[in-house]
Amino acid sequence: MKKSRLIVALASLAVASGFLTPAAHAQVCAVCTVVIGGALGLSQYLGVNDLLSGIWLGALVLALGSFIGHSVFKKTHVAWHRWTILGSIVTFSYLSLYLLNFFADSPHDFGMPNLLLGMLIGTIALLLGEATDKLLRRLKNDSGKPFFPFQKVVCPVVCLLIATLLTQWCCLSH
Repeated sequence: MKKSRLIVALASLAVASGFLTPAAHAQVCAVCTVVIGGALGLSQYLGVNDLLSGIWLGALVLALGSFIGHSVFKKTHVAWHRWTILGSIVTFSYLSLYLLNFFADSPHDFGMPNLLLGMLIGTIALLLGEATDKLLRRLKNDSGKPFFPFQKVVCPVVCLLIATLLTQWCCLSH
């Protein structure tokens, strides 16, 4: 019974992360997705804690889902396809990690698997980074132009770095 509740909770959370934030992530840029993936691979190679790796994994899942959803939207021009694909990718990524026992192998320091908690933090951090980019673009005389070069890449990556450092400092420094 506990397993089915966890699966339902994960699916609900993953779908909600895609559907409740329609304006925050129209498309994550490809360079940002590659940077997130590279940082995740490097952290696993260096043996970084699951909580910190999960931050980058959650951001990567959301970035890939957003990127694929936007690509399909460009071909079909049906807005609900974008959100359906994003929600599906996030949901199936979380569920496949659960079914492959990635969460079982992860320590449970905070009442839930560290990898799952990190993924949730990473998803939220990436959404904040995208929202920050859009806010900065609106502040520049409503022109939609960036304040500085590569702002669309810098804002999400900086938010992920801040989330990683805060998590390291708050949760793992004991």
